[in-house]
Amino acid sequence: MTRPPIKAVEDMTVAEEMICEVIAARERCGETMWTFPSRARKQLRRLEAAGVVGWKPGVVERTCLAWFTDMGRATFLNGDYIPPILR
Repeated sequence: MTRPPIKAVEDMTVAEEMICEVIAARERCGETMWTFPSRARKQLRRLEAAGVVGWKPGVVERTCLAWFTDMGRATFLNGDYIPPILR
């Protein structure tokens, strides 16, 4: 079954949202891209079509590298994030 295109964060599946949260967490630590298993390709393609992430096959077999586009960065990396240790 094909899901409709992502138009808002509310349209994301749990897996797609998790991918974005992982990339956001890694960006906060200074990493610009992160590795995901190749079974996440379907979710990465939907996020790419929505303009949120870019991705390519990983260096290691059966992996993908994903990163935020400018739109993804603006959506998921807003200035109000407070690390749990500071809450």
